[in-house]
Amino acid sequence: MSGVIIIGAGGHANSIIDAMRSTGLEPSGAISRGPSPGQTVGGVPVIGSDDDLGRLFSEGTYHAVLGIGSVGDTTARRVIVERASATGFHFETVVHRTAYVSPNATLGAGVFIGAGAIVGPGVTVGDFAIVNS
Repeated sequence: MSGVIIIGAGGHANSIIDAMRSTGLEPSGAISRGPSPGQTVGGVPVIGSDDDLGRLFSEGTYHAVLGIGSVGDTTARRVIVERASATGFHFETVVHRTAYVSPNATLGAGVFIGAGAIVGPGVTVGDFAIVNS
């Protein structure tokens, strides 16, 4: 999962970055909704906005993690997933190293499993779901 960007630059992106680092992975950058020169999230540089997805993909970044949380309305998450997927991005699933996921569980695309979370046997976690502590 080298060359992976975080789509989002807020609080949930911080959780994603922490989980990635717990497994030895470092995101190459994050993007936000609008221009944000010099901004960082969790020490990761914000390298562009949603409008830069095409440019980033054409430059060789093919992997993304959805770093937009879901508070009530999930429309923003769905819209950016559709846009990034149409560009060609592959969404990675991120599992914090302190989480437990049963080998008999099924995780969909783009899932986030946070620190200390437990996903038991026989559980199916759908695409882009968030299972946090």
